[in-house]
Amino acid sequence: MRHCARMQGKHDPTPPSPFEVLFDRAPIPLALSRLADGKIVAMNDTALAYVGVDRTRAIGVSGIDIGFVLPGEQAQVVAAFRRDGRVRNLEVTRRSSTGQERVLLLSAEPVIVGGEPCLLGMIVDVTAQRQAEAARQAGDREFEAVLRSEEHTAE
Repeated sequence: MRHCARMQGKHDPTPPSPFEVLFDRAPIPLALSRLADGKIVAMNDTALAYVGVDRTRAIGVSGIDIGFVLPGEQAQVVAAFRRDGRVRNLEVTRRSSTGQERVLLLSAEPVIVGGEPCLLGMIVDVTAQRQAEAARQAGDREFEAVLRSEEHTAE
């Protein structure tokens, strides 16, 4: 696959396809793996930075090998893929390289690249949204407690 050669740093004189440009420049972690064996054939720079590996370590191994997908999640991903033909927003948690717990939405879509069936995997970090929602809910509970307290005081 031409894209894989380019992603591995090999020279390819042909201009990149629109898919390659979008893949490379996407601000979310993206990985492309072969459907046949699950081996990664390409990862964008955002994904490499997110999992903390370089391209030479990521290409040719599975997402489990580099922590893009955890073993327990792989069964969920496979089940969802078999049931729905795709995976949409499977919520998973990860520890970042600094030890922080992160909440992620994992999705995978079947694509054909260079005539080969592949999966395009992506993760979106929703930790900040989950934290904001938890803070809002805590504020709502506090407000309700104050209102109940005021009601009891007024009686």
